[in-house]
Amino acid sequence: MSNARNLANLLSPTTAGTIPTDLVMAGTTPTLTIGDAGAEDTAIIFDGNAQDFHIGLDDSADDLVIGKGSALGTTPAIAITEDLLVTTHGGITMAGATPTLTIGDAGAEDAKIVFDGNAQDFHIGLDDSADDLVIGKGSALGTTPALSIDENLIITQVTSMVKPIVTLVATGALTIAAHAGRTLLMGEVGGNAAATFTLPAATGSGAEYRFIVSVINTSNYIINVANANDTIDGSVILHQDSAATVVSFNTVAASDTITLNGGTKGGVSIGDEITLLDMAANQYMVKGVLTASGTEATPFSAAVS
Repeated sequence: MSNARNLANLLSPTTAGTIPTDLVMAGTTPTLTIGDAGAEDTAIIFDGNAQDFHIGLDDSADDLVIGKGSALGTTPAIAITEDLLVTTHGGITMAGATPTLTIGDAGAEDAKIVFDGNAQDFHIGLDDSADDLVIGKGSALGTTPALSIDENLIITQVTSMVKPIVTLVATGALTIAAHAGRTLLMGEVGGNAAATFTLPAATGSGAEYRFIVSVINTSNYIINVANANDTIDGSVILHQDSAATVVSFNTVAASDTITLNGGTKGGVSIGDEITLLDMAANQYMVKGVLTASGTEATPFSAAVS
């Protein structure tokens, strides 16, 4: 120590062992031992103005704990067991310019995050036996997967991915987030008011929109593109509701609108179906099966351009 004083000189008998100066432990292997192997807690307490904190050995749990206050085990923040299992008792914020959390040490073993729920557990992790990133049920990787991604970024959906049905009851613009990949029921409540459904601009996103008539509407269901640059290409099949007649209608170069009028252009029956795929920039592909009455007519037109 500085000034050649030893620890015994620094301990004041009138202040219960208070060291009235900074303590420096020098030497090649300085060691501070707290405790004498007894069955008791040992701790360092940080006696703050507004809040105390501690780090110490919680003897009842045999854990090293870091926590709030001066009593070990009552308000822990971090606990480390004899197996080096670390438990945190609060949220973790990783700050900095490029915060990174690494799970694993390049060993031949699974690495995962387990969500420990009340009734059901879930996990996301690296299944080392398959070299896949998996999301699944339970805590054991590879036993009940829902989704897996391999090293080639090929996604395998193990179980069906069901998206809620959306009922379209009035004129509106569709979005990828709310409507793509879903079953879109055309269900104008009274079946007697025009309803126009505008597709998102075609970009080649691969988004698919599946329309099904759930309420027959004699005042027109209209499906159109977002702008004058987009077109619809493909064909639909119409069959007459009262005869064994089937007709196919193709789009033309400028087609951008589909009209189901509840009569000659289709939409006569519940279950009539139209599917559109955003296949390229400015281009939708269409297919469908419709029921018509009277003399069948093409449902395609160029109303936007």
